[in-house]
Amino acid sequence: MARSLDLRRGSQKVVDLRQSRRVKTTISKPKKKRSNKKNYSRMNRSPKRKSKKPFYTLVFLILILLIAIISSMFMSNNGDFTSESVKVSLSSPKAVASGEEVKLVLNYENIDKVALKDIEVVIQYPEGFFFNSATLDPIGQEKNVWQLNSIGPGESASLEINGQLIGKKNDNKEFLVTLYYMPLNFNSTFKADLSSNIEINDVLFEVDIEAPSDINKGDEVEFKVNYKNTTAQEMNGIQFEFLLGDYFEIIESTSTSSLVFELEKIPAHESGEIYLKGVFSKEARNEVNWQFNIKQDLVKDNVTEQRLIYIEERIIKINSPEISLILEMLNKDNLVWGGNAEFKLNLENLGKTTINNALLTIDTNSFVIDYDRVNVANSDLQIKTLVFSPDIGGFGNNLKEIKEDDSYELTFSLPLLSQGDDFNLISPEELMIEAIATLSFNFATKNEKVISSLETGYIIVDTELITEARYYLDQYTVVGSGPIPPTVGEETEYMIYWKVFSGPHGLNDFEVKTSLPPYITYKGGDGSTTAGSLNYDETSREIKWTLDDISARTQIMASFEVGVIPEGNQINQLLILTNPTQLTGVEKETDSPISKNSNLLTSELLGDPRVEKQGKVIAP
Repeated sequence: MARSLDLRRGSQKVVDLRQSRRVKTTISKPKKKRSNKKNYSRMNRSPKRKSKKPFYTLVFLILILLIAIISSMFMSNNGDFTSESVKVSLSSPKAVASGEEVKLVLNYENIDKVALKDIEVVIQYPEGFFFNSATLDPIGQEKNVWQLNSIGPGESASLEINGQLIGKKNDNKEFLVTLYYMPLNFNSTFKADLSSNIEINDVLFEVDIEAPSDINKGDEVEFKVNYKNTTAQEMNGIQFEFLLGDYFEIIESTSTSSLVFELEKIPAHESGEIYLKGVFSKEARNEVNWQFNIKQDLVKDNVTEQRLIYIEERIIKINSPEISLILEMLNKDNLVWGGNAEFKLNLENLGKTTINNALLTIDTNSFVIDYDRVNVANSDLQIKTLVFSPDIGGFGNNLKEIKEDDSYELTFSLPLLSQGDDFNLISPEELMIEAIATLSFNFATKNEKVISSLETGYIIVDTELITEARYYLDQYTVVGSGPIPPTVGEETEYMIYWKVFSGPHGLNDFEVKTSLPPYITYKGGDGSTTAGSLNYDETSREIKWTLDDISARTQIMASFEVGVIPEGNQINQLLILTNPTQLTGVEKETDSPISKNSNLLTSELLGDPRVEKQGKVIAP
């Protein structure tokens, strides 16, 4: 519905009727009688300058008068509104008892010479009002908007709204009503504002609820409700109901039906008490909104209906530990062999509860930390875990009592291994350093833990290519066949392994290739790879392993089988199984070309766990 004012064709605005009427006011001054008698006392004096103050005062008074006239025309305190187009009234009871049904009747009459269209009513309900019904169904979730039919000149209509009003004694409940309408010959929307006040003059029950406003997480909670029937008659079909959310677990109650207490009758002026004890589960955090209701069964036309006669809403704040625990690896992007992994830990109590006698542990998992050289002051190293406690002292002294707003910082270093000549690690897991911090403490008789996020770093290793020839994969797994050492006239088969570590950036246009000597037979078919494809060209005797791209710090493998039948002129010689192997690619992010080379592989089988250095050909 358009609610703007621009009298130009096609535009619409809201017009406040209190400003839509001009009031013309004329103030006349009485004429003075002329006198022929001279005033000799003023004859020789200098003339005084006339003051403008009376003029401004007069203008101010006129404005006040205009405002008063307009206000009296368009506003009233009795729920009535009248303009040139519409007359509106709102009727309601002056006072009700809490829980009683109330009826609001909105009457509106077209006193204009043209029809009124686009009529809409919006009601702002006070707290404690519960909508039941209306003569016309409302729209919207709040059930407080009605779109009404047009009415012609001289016609009138009404809208009736029914509901329940709940509150405490002497509460004043205000209903604010706005009626929007548009005259048929007009292009603007007008509105009428009304209000009605209803006092809660009586309550059927006096209720006093004893309940905590805040608790510690895990504490038992008690609710005591003292009630009294304040009427001079017996109350029947009464239900007391707690709404405590999904996380409340009952321990003890005077009710046989959990959170609902049913009473068949309560004599006049009789008092009583109900009791409830339970605990909020760990899932309940920060605060819980809860509600206590009293309902009564009423019989109308042989049909039992339940009405709400009392409601009270409260909040319980749950004081739970709010600990910030942040662990950082300061040089995670610059870890090198023989250096240190530098750490910083921040501990802060963000909550309102004090933590006592906490235990801080920092768990690490790494193949490259030199645990034999770890020396962090006032800590206990248990396998791969650093332990800080009040018993040890140092930083542990802070853990004895962590009060609200307390904040502490801990820095420490963990030494890394130096890479040896035979340190042949290219697996990401083997190059990784992991660390995570845990603060453990008791709160509300329960063990609580706060865990930091996992910090991960890698030793910087450039792109690596490793090539191996094997007969045994390990002490027990045979991957080759035939005699060892290789024997003239008999075929021995070997497995060739290629391992690639992609380095810190990853690779594009990846290729690994080698060639076979003339006396070596390729037996691998398409070979085997963890990524990419492996192919053998019989003409060039080249073996190529290709892949479009490899992610950073990724290990991939390829393998294929070769065979050889030694000849007599090769006795006491090592057999060349593959010529030198080359890796090429383009480094991601930097677009730098990468080239790595590996030596030729021989029947010496360096690195084989069982037959190393048994590669020279022997006579049969």
